[in-house]
Amino acid sequence: MTFLEKANDAIRAAGGRITGQRQTLLRVLADITERIDAETLHQRAQAYDPQINLTTVYRTLDVLEAAGLIRAQFVSPEHNRKYYTQAQEPYHFTCRRCHQVIAFTSDLIDSLKQTLEVEYHVHALNVCVCVDGLCSECLAEMSLVENVQ
Repeated sequence: MTFLEKANDAIRAAGGRITGQRQTLLRVLADITERIDAETLHQRAQAYDPQINLTTVYRTLDVLEAAGLIRAQFVSPEHNRKYYTQAQEPYHFTCRRCHQVIAFTSDLIDSLKQTLEVEYHVHALNVCVCVDGLCSECLAEMSLVENVQ
């Protein structure tokens, strides 16, 4: 089953209608390969349909996130903007110094979800992991500066 088919099913299951605007949003989401925020999704979708409003974008993202088809992530420690990726996309590490973003995957995340489900009898739909620090290049540069002083 494709992302579009799963997304249509999720919207219907949540009591939503499959409108032309939602179809446009879903096509744009299906084609993304990078993380995207709601405003950028809105701008890209408006290139196809100028009538799409931001409320429709947020409602659609909420349904898809609840269905586990997309994952919301924060890439800054302030958690000031949500970015979305398709659920199978990797997590991200952000360097605080140079702002490089490094994608990674980890079996620990799936293990955490399973542990939560077994120990607390819940169904985890989304896991938000915000990892930041210093990348290897910045650590090396900082080490060189410290050695010179």
